[in-house]
Amino acid sequence: MFGLGCRADKLDSIQKLLTLKQRPASKGLILLASNLTQLAHYILPLSTTQQTQIQQSHRATTWLVPAQPNISTLLTGQHKNIAIRITQHPPTRALCQLINHPITSTSANLNGQKPAIIQQEIIDFFKHDINGLLNHPTGHAKQPSQIIDLMTGRILRS
Repeated sequence: MFGLGCRADKLDSIQKLLTLKQRPASKGLILLASNLTQLAHYILPLSTTQQTQIQQSHRATTWLVPAQPNISTLLTGQHKNIAIRITQHPPTRALCQLINHPITSTSANLNGQKPAIIQQEIIDFFKHDINGLLNHPTGHAKQPSQIIDLMTGRILRS
């Protein structure tokens, strides 16, 4: 599957992304980072145990964590938490390291439609409205990442 994203600190780009996907801002977005330090501006401080839990995930896991109070609702949606993932995908990890900042992540599709699984589908969906395409396999997972509320341990998607 492919995803769409932009720098998490560029609100104009985030708005463009939401408009492009026809995605309601109330849903919020996932932040991908190469490490927890990159997310410090977006999340409230976590205990050492919580940090370890996030860093030792062996499969793609999105964590819901308390957001800093000043974070844009374009990122959090209608929620007080923000969704984060320490990416293990080498090109995405390298991109986050290169810009030393998290990026947003959402599926490459129009809201409510099936996500793109081949490059041509992204081109068909979005024509010339994307600035770049990182065409690199994301693995063999058939489903999106699991989602866990870090504070309660509740699994929202497995």
